[in-house]
Amino acid sequence: MTVAGARTPPTPKDGDSPGDILAPGGIPEKDPGVEARGEFSSNIQYLLACIGYAVGLGNIWRFPSVAYENGGGAFLIPYMVVSLLFGLPSLYIECALGQFAQVGPSKAFKFYMPISQGIGWAMSLISLSIALYYNVIVAWSMIYIGYVN
Repeated sequence: MTVAGARTPPTPKDGDSPGDILAPGGIPEKDPGVEARGEFSSNIQYLLACIGYAVGLGNIWRFPSVAYENGGGAFLIPYMVVSLLFGLPSLYIECALGQFAQVGPSKAFKFYMPISQGIGWAMSLISLSIALYYNVIVAWSMIYIGYVN
């Protein structure tokens, strides 16, 4: 027996994986057949992981030279304003959406708005390109250490 106006959860389509089932509010359901995702064991571990991801080589190597070229301390004022107005809210929204959906970036944006799934794929490609770039820098460092020793 169905109640008038009640919504039933959608069933997976042919191309969907078992974990793609959505509850009535668009919230992903936990499918017992799919292995659970890993979680951080403490808030400190999560915070350190976020800081480690956010503070990259560009911030350490490039920021002092950019600040010097653009007026030193005067550059810090617009940098902090833009970081507080745009950077932190974007970071918060991305973290909240990821923790809410508990899936990868493409599926998280698909749950939020199906047409924005490309944003998640772009985020994944950017992360891949940064990882490749960092691997090259680490390889250069290891070659240099090999020549020095």
